[in-house]
Amino acid sequence: MVFGTSTLIYWPLVGIGTTVQQFMAAYRKVFCRDAGLEHVSRYINGLLLSANKNLRPKNYVA
Repeated sequence: MVFGTSTLIYWPLVGIGTTVQQFMAAYRKVFCRDAGLEHVSRYINGLLLSANKNLRPKNYVA
């Protein structure tokens, strides 16, 4: 993200972060296949790096 302008620059994700890999290693037995673990790892990595930090559900009623 570039500050001071209205344009956001997103860098491509080229791999799973080391911290996420270490965290997900503890949950390896939960997944039957490596593809499932990889998918969830990419999802968590994306959440951590996302510019949108609002994780509240759409139907949330306060």
